[in-house]
Amino acid sequence: MMTNLMPCQGFLMSGDESPSVDCCSKAQALDKQFAASDKPDREDVECTDVMSNLSPCQGFLMKGDESPSVACCSGAQAVDKQFQDSDKPDRESICLCLNNALKKLPIDPMKAADLPFLCNLIMDPNIDCPE
Repeated sequence: MMTNLMPCQGFLMSGDESPSVDCCSKAQALDKQFAASDKPDREDVECTDVMSNLSPCQGFLMKGDESPSVACCSGAQAVDKQFQDSDKPDRESICLCLNNALKKLPIDPMKAADLPFLCNLIMDPNIDCPE
């Protein structure tokens, strides 16, 4: 069952000062979904941090936005920089986090593949993760 983050839209995209209780409960449910994956993330790279950086991309990746927002590209560039600056185990953790998101969230795979080009990322969208 997918976690719907619509209650967080005001906080993530509209400038609300704090998230609603419903938003927090949905975010916690999402965190539990990621924590339940077969391979836990390394302590050095938290999947929740990666997903938090990418949360402004929801409109582009999961909704009808035609292009990523500036905030989306900023977050994606932060993840890209973390990936480039990391050692192999941390890169694998980031990769697994992103792959888990693609499997568990209603992300448009074509838009996900376009994001590196649209946001000037170095990370190859076709990188192979460990199983």
